[in-house]
Amino acid sequence: MTMLIVRLLILLCAIGFGQSTFSLRHRQPDLFTSLTLPGLGRHSHTGPRVSSNTGGRSRGSGGSVSQIDSLYNDMLNQLKSSSSSSSSSSSSSTSSLGVSPREPICALPPLVCAGGRFRTADGTCNNYKHPTWGSAGLPQVRLLPAEYNNDKESPRMFGARYRMLPSARKISQVMHSGDSVNTESPDLTQLFTVWGQFLDHDITHTPVAKETDGTSVDCCNQPLLYPGRDLYWMVYSKSGDVPTKNPNCFPITVSPTRDRFFRGNKCMNFVRSKAFAPSATCQSATREQGNTQTSFIDGSQVYGANLGDQIHLRSLTGGRLKSAEHDLLPRNSTTMCTKRPNSGDFCFGSGDPRVNEHPMLSSTHTVFHRLHNELATKLAALNTLWDDERLYQEARKILGAILQHMTFAEYLPLVLGEEEMDRFNLTLGGATHYRYDPVTNPKIINSFSTAAFRFGHSMINGLNSYGFQKVNLRDMFFRPNFVQKEHGQGMTMVLNGLIRDHSQKRDRFMNTDLTDHLFQTKDGRSLDLASLNIQRGRDHGLPSYNSFRKFCGLPSLQEVMATGKMADAPFLRVYNNLDDVDLFTGGLAETPVPGGVVGPTFSCIIGQQFHNIKFGDRFWYQNTQHEGAFTLGQIQAIERIGLSDVLCWVTSMSAVQVQPFVEPSVGNPVRECFETLPLDLSPWLEI
Repeated sequence: MTMLIVRLLILLCAIGFGQSTFSLRHRQPDLFTSLTLPGLGRHSHTGPRVSSNTGGRSRGSGGSVSQIDSLYNDMLNQLKSSSSSSSSSSSSSTSSLGVSPREPICALPPLVCAGGRFRTADGTCNNYKHPTWGSAGLPQVRLLPAEYNNDKESPRMFGARYRMLPSARKISQVMHSGDSVNTESPDLTQLFTVWGQFLDHDITHTPVAKETDGTSVDCCNQPLLYPGRDLYWMVYSKSGDVPTKNPNCFPITVSPTRDRFFRGNKCMNFVRSKAFAPSATCQSATREQGNTQTSFIDGSQVYGANLGDQIHLRSLTGGRLKSAEHDLLPRNSTTMCTKRPNSGDFCFGSGDPRVNEHPMLSSTHTVFHRLHNELATKLAALNTLWDDERLYQEARKILGAILQHMTFAEYLPLVLGEEEMDRFNLTLGGATHYRYDPVTNPKIINSFSTAAFRFGHSMINGLNSYGFQKVNLRDMFFRPNFVQKEHGQGMTMVLNGLIRDHSQKRDRFMNTDLTDHLFQTKDGRSLDLASLNIQRGRDHGLPSYNSFRKFCGLPSLQEVMATGKMADAPFLRVYNNLDDVDLFTGGLAETPVPGGVVGPTFSCIIGQQFHNIKFGDRFWYQNTQHEGAFTLGQIQAIERIGLSDVLCWVTSMSAVQVQPFVEPSVGNPVRECFETLPLDLSPWLEI
């Protein structure tokens, strides 16, 4: 401990302040999950600071070095004490795959579930015994107990032997940079990667904390608090900065002189996820993050996860959704996007506010928005007595079933491989083999949404085909005009690029459009997605990578590296100890499981999550044992619909390979769209 204090004092005396700063003030969501994006810059100081000339600390009202010694000493004693109690409590947690019993207890108003043919908007009453399971707006669950700095809520800051964890940005530069055309997947398309994001937005959205007036937080320009209980921040920052008064701030340290891209800046904005527990309604011993989407594959990203949003998106005529000109997504004044001056560009609205993040995602939203309207139109022709409400709900129900089938039949087998699909009982058999399990909790697992299902970030290509052009991803963020161009035919150009372009391999590398140019503005300000992912895991108190390997019954990282596997991953160039490795970083470095793209740790978490989603959903499309269930004929009709069919039905694409997630080949031929069988809803004819 003495050596730690000595190192701290040396550090504080040796480091001054960088002189060049700027502030990034985006207020936009992130790729695949929520981010808040105000600023890259330095804290605005209102208290004592290190002199840029001498390196000494001023003698203002902030306190002396002896006070720092005392506070740091107290902090480490508290950390050791809490770590000890955490170790003893975690030893009794579940060691088999399944959701830990450590789940917040929420005292919510009683729900009266009267049954019915259709899902509720927010997912409530799916399970009659546990009517809030899987519903929107509640805390996520965990496979392992949280590991916070103080065992309650402070971000994970220290690793083995109480040494500070390295900056997330430093880890990103060492572990996650370097993607190029030489690391492209030999067979998977960009559409595979975009589907992962589209699916993620159906089942997860973790909101970040806001200012009291509802605006976004800029953590790099906050009033300071010095000294105090949050001294760990100053220790971690290694920059002489002190904690801010905003407890929801957790900015990422950037080296102003050594960073390859963000030179002259030492702070990357990062706002902590909103705490859903402990709260007035939910009891929890530790801080727990929430999910504002339903946990079910039900099309929430198309329709919304609350009744108000759903009604707002409806035309209230013929069961259809609103559309803009050229059959595009409706205009929306509350979502954010970049519009060219005097161009007529507009921001899209959909069931999820992240719809405008990039045109590939916007195009996928548009495909299923159009599919809903196509379903409603055909159902209306079949059943002329159905009113708007019945047509809307039936079309929504069918679209959700189509999403379930496509995900489990076309997408997940490529993610997990056949063995893991069988291990978690994810392979789709006939409807007679499916049994809904009312004791399976479908809630989203924190480590799934925060780390494991972010594996797709390493597969995003930095170049995208758009007609006969190649466009950098950095130039497409929040620009729906790529879809709107050519009277809406820009969407076809985007989709043709998605089924033609290769994705990157799933490995530990990420392209620099994500690690240096994320959401880059015209004046060059940007963020780093890998850093944000690592920091998000620490914000959520996710245990280390090795902890999850142990949970999944896998050998430790030390044992794996001793065999020569993962030897090319330079963990010890940035981490002090292999037990410190973050889950996101370790998971990306693994060798894929047979036939899949993720490694065994992420496969363990992802497999468990989709098992829970499949068997914990009373409205799963193969469940024939509930009111409003699909008939066997309707289930068969749903299972005949592939993604390639939908692309041909609702777009002007001329040809699509049978499996759009995979490059065309002899076994996966390109099929002309005029050869595609029409959408057949005859099993829904009500006599």
